[in-house]
Amino acid sequence: MEGEGLITYRVTAVVKDPTKIPEWIKFMKHEHIPEVENTGYLEEGSGEIFQKNNFGNESSENLGNVFEINYFFQDEDTLNEYRTTHGHWLKEHYEKLGWGEETILTREVLLLVD
Repeated sequence: MEGEGLITYRVTAVVKDPTKIPEWIKFMKHEHIPEVENTGYLEEGSGEIFQKNNFGNESSENLGNVFEINYFFQDEDTLNEYRTTHGHWLKEHYEKLGWGEETILTREVLLLVD
């Protein structure tokens, strides 16, 4: 059922240089996420930054520089409209400020299961 149901657009960011983490978090909280929110497409609860943690898993990998931001959209059509209308300039702005070189980003779309 394309176009129906709550959508989570998850961005995972790896900050390459751990010394840049406080600056990146400040940028995200005070500039980038508010810009995304101001597009008017997000549902309530969007834009929180989560730091990944392996919580005692056997992996010794340090996840201290890995963060996730979840953006919630009403449905797939709303997400697609947001990406078409605003995604390009938001990405350009992020990269223009140098964060494209400082982070590795992955994006995924999660569909709510009823």
